[in-house]
Amino acid sequence: MSEAIADSLALATQTVTYEDSSVLFLTDTKFENDSLNIDKFASGTGFSLIGKKSEILGSKEGEEEMANFIKVNHGKGHLYLHLEPLILTNYYLLKPGNEKYVQNVFSYLPDRETIWFSGDNKNVAKSQSPLRFILANPGLRYAWWLLLGGLLFFIIFNAKRKQRIVPIIEPKKNKSVEFVKSIGNLYLQEGDFHDMMTKKAQYLLHRVRMDLLIDTKDLDEKFIHLLHLKTGKSVEKITEAVDLIKKGQDPYASVIQADLIRMNKLLDEILQ
Repeated sequence: MSEAIADSLALATQTVTYEDSSVLFLTDTKFENDSLNIDKFASGTGFSLIGKKSEILGSKEGEEEMANFIKVNHGKGHLYLHLEPLILTNYYLLKPGNEKYVQNVFSYLPDRETIWFSGDNKNVAKSQSPLRFILANPGLRYAWWLLLGGLLFFIIFNAKRKQRIVPIIEPKKNKSVEFVKSIGNLYLQEGDFHDMMTKKAQYLLHRVRMDLLIDTKDLDEKFIHLLHLKTGKSVEKITEAVDLIKKGQDPYASVIQADLIRMNKLLDEILQ
């Protein structure tokens, strides 16, 4: 206790022993069998001076017996002072038999409502936030607020929706001409003019059927006449083209490159 309180109550304490253990007992004879053995963290302190208004309620055994529990008359009430507060901890209360001594100490209190005051357990709600350690340290607290402020500015200045990059889609290229050239080069390399004339003739007859609506079953004079009327081309050209078509359809006919070129030229002129 502070010197001011000790002087006002006319009390003084001193260390009387440095032993690790001592026995506490109460001076009232009815409690003489209810002692308590302090075997750990004994304070070794006793009252060396008490005032006339004080009464000794308990002492401790050791190298020198000295009072450690007193009652002080003060004002309209009493003060009970005990120099071994560890007797109220679980270490001593849970040991069988020790509870009798503690009960006897509290039996001196009057039978009324008891109000407890403890400096370690103030009636203040403690924060249960997981950030309580950060907020309890100034450096960490300022860093935390700075981080939150930076995130807020980042969100504000980046809240504007950004349009994603529109990919450039290239239009599909018409490779029909390249395909035809490739096929033509293939046939040219093979040198099969008869097969080329056959396919050219089939293509021509297909167009005549679909576009001019002329039956191509018989390539006779009637066919030549109808084709002449539909296209307006001379009968001589149409007759020559028909002869070349028949030659291309004949699997045993001998076809040369000149025949293929001539037939292709005539068919382009007739169905241009």
